[in-house]
Amino acid sequence: MPLSGIGALVKSESSQVGFTDEATTTSDDTIYQITDSAKRIWGFNSTIVVEDAAVPTVEPYTVNRLNGTITFESSDGGRVITVTGDYVLLTTVAEAKEWSADISRDMLDNTVFQDQDRSFQPGLIGGTATIGKFYDTSTYFIDMLLDGTTKVIELYADSTDTPIIMYANVSAESITSAVEALTMESISLQITNKMIMEV
Repeated sequence: MPLSGIGALVKSESSQVGFTDEATTTSDDTIYQITDSAKRIWGFNSTIVVEDAAVPTVEPYTVNRLNGTITFESSDGGRVITVTGDYVLLTTVAEAKEWSADISRDMLDNTVFQDQDRSFQPGLIGGTATIGKFYDTSTYFIDMLLDGTTKVIELYADSTDTPIIMYANVSAESITSAVEALTMESISLQITNKMIMEV
């Protein structure tokens, strides 16, 4: 069913809040997700401490900060995993009126001598996004641009849908004003490090 653009929404990181020894849940004894769904997006530079039965784990693992998961290399039903770190609070971007996201994967040329056709293999995923909004006095995005901070951004095709969640840096911001029109602001974002796209 087609979506009406009026239902779209943009949210951005407003602050981070610490959490300590939060329980996790697993269905396969390999991937452990923080149980409290309100705390599943973690700060880009937040230190994450993973403990097994109240002792820092020595097992190798990877962290997905955008869905609050810890993934171990092997299954072990005896683990009791808790996590400590900072989760992100999000707020609706004031005056936002349009957004776009362009996600792509590099195609690496692996053509060799004597091939008659070009061939490619998939490379890295990357992307950019833009937010159009009516100008207001908030300095949130210009501060991101000037100090180089990385924040969580959520883009909703509809406010009730699962969003595109990303870490992003502001790469450019422009303000336009005309005597016969409202003052507009355009923010360009470079997606970095990690993204979850589930729309």
